[in-house]
Parts: sequence; structure tokens; C-alpha cells
Amino acid sequence: MKRCCLCTQVLPAISFYQKKSGQLSARCRTCHGLGNRTCIVCGTSFVGSTNAKLCSDQCRTVHRPQTFLECRHCGRTFGPVDHLSRVYCSRLCKHAAMATGRRVMHCGTVLARRAQRRIAYLLAVGKMQRLSNCAECGATAYTEAAHFDYERPEEVRWLCRSCHRRWDQADPKGGTERLAA
Repeated sequence: MKRCCLCTQVLPAISFYQKKSGQLSARCRTCHGLGNRTCIVCGTSFVGSTNAKLCSDQCRTVHRPQTFLECRHCGRTFGPVDHLSRVYCSRLCKHAAMATGRRVMHCGTVLARRAQRRIAYLLAVGKMQRLSNCAECGATAYTEAAHFDYERPEEVRWLCRSCHRRWDQADPKGGTERLAA
């Protein structure tokens, strides 16, 4: 039988952890890891686990305030939201926004997809090798095949993703077409 130094109960030896030295720990298994903590919001002292920083639900709501967002369709403020990915205040606004056709999808042209498949085939059979360094910035990152012209699918330069996007924005080759959804 042993007395726990935190809860002061007298408990059997099996209720305590055993140290490597063979001695029993000072706290029982229930109190193990608990200690006196100070709340970071109100400053009160409480007994909690090692990573506990807040003493109550009231302090949790003060520490993490609720988030309110503006609806993309009607502009009304709504909330509190449970996910930051929410963009519409209701299903009605969501369906109304979808019906207006404001969403725009970009789809690759037949010529661009054909050129990309050709590069994938050449890489798979070993007739072309992917370079490990970007031709623009020299970064040793994953490189993508950037086509000069989709009519000549085997003429590419190997660019990292950010350089490829920058190059396509500066000199668009008509690889995608805009579709209204």
C-alpha cells in the first residue's frame, strides 16, 4: 500500500507505475501526468494534464473566438461556421450561385492532351529522360515537360511547377479552353 502525493489516497502498489530503478512512482496511475497549471486566459490555477492551457469551456470560447464569413452569392454575413471552407450562407444561395453559370472550368484541348500523352509514353518506354533540374531557375525539384508548341509534342523544356506556370501565363499556347459549367 502506498499514498499518492497528489490525490493523497492510499492505494495498492499495482495502482502505481514502476520506474526503471524498481521503485514505485510518487503519483498513482490516475494522477500520473496531472499537475498544477495556470490558465493562459484568466490566470487561475487548475489541475490538468501536461499540455492543458485552458481551465474551462468558457476560457476556450474566449481563446478561440467564433468565425463569421460573408456569403459569396448574397453578400450576407453568416456564422458561426464549423468549417472555413464554407462560402455560402445556405443551400439556396449555393444552388442559386451554381445555376448562374459563374463557375468556369478549364479543360485541356485535344492537341495539348495528345502532346502530354506522347511525353508520358516516351518517358515510360525510356526514349526520353526527365531532367532533375529546372531549366529556368535551376532548382532540383520535380520537373514538368513544358511544350513550346503542341504541334511539335517532343520539343519540351523541363521546368519546375512554378516556372512552368509563370511561363504559360507570360506566353499562353492555347492548351486549355474555357467551359461554362
